[in-house]
Amino acid sequence: MALAAVVGVAGFGVQAVMWCAGNWPTHLTGWPDYRAATVGDLLMVPALTGTLLVSLLSLPRPCQASSLPAALGLTGLLLGVATQAGWVLDDSPQLNWAMERPHHFTFPGWYHAGFLVAAATLTGVLLGSLTVRMRTANRLPLDQLLACAAVGFASLLGADLLFPAGPGAQHVAPGGIVSVTVTLSVTVAALVTLRPRGAGRDLGGYARRCVTGAVLALAVTALSVPWPSTRSATAVAAIVALAVCVFAQAAAGRCGDASKQG
Repeated sequence: MALAAVVGVAGFGVQAVMWCAGNWPTHLTGWPDYRAATVGDLLMVPALTGTLLVSLLSLPRPCQASSLPAALGLTGLLLGVATQAGWVLDDSPQLNWAMERPHHFTFPGWYHAGFLVAAATLTGVLLGSLTVRMRTANRLPLDQLLACAAVGFASLLGADLLFPAGPGAQHVAPGGIVSVTVTLSVTVAALVTLRPRGAGRDLGGYARRCVTGAVLALAVTALSVPWPSTRSATAVAAIVALAVCVFAQAAAGRCGDASKQG
């Protein structure tokens, strides 16, 4: 909860303050127009990091230290830098409040770039640590919620490019394609890598839970288009999706405990 709150404040909270306190051009797309920056940074990204940490702490510590967390953390850092470099180097980006002219970030743009790189690095470290502990686990705790949060953020990011909103909405820029491609690739790779690996693993059950989370996440994205008329519905749908995943995971845990006692 603490980690999710810190990530939510650092992403959604700080950008909301900068948007409300600043005087930004009205002819460009603003912070409220981006689903990934509002619903994504408020719900999906904090839920993703929080779920990774909860799942990590629920599994026993490995007997030997591993370099995988550091390696995936470095990978996340490089991928985060690559996505932002794609925006900066793009000659015809989708201009917005964070980039009012090509090749130049505003202060919020630089802050967002730093937050994105930091969040990608943190996610990589958590994924690496969880993968190490999953090598002897029979199941992944909170896998449904992990899928919902990860796929939800990736799909919201894609929705921002496929259905751009705001007065400065333009065509899909190469930098955005790089961001979505990297995010989707990492999401799929993470969900495949973090499958149960221990004896008696249930890959079919894991796949079904991940699909359930993904379907809920995609439903959130569908509600976010078009954004102006469904803003509140999108936020409510995201909260409901996360709540459904938590309830289903808790119910599965109670059933498992009951079967063990029986």
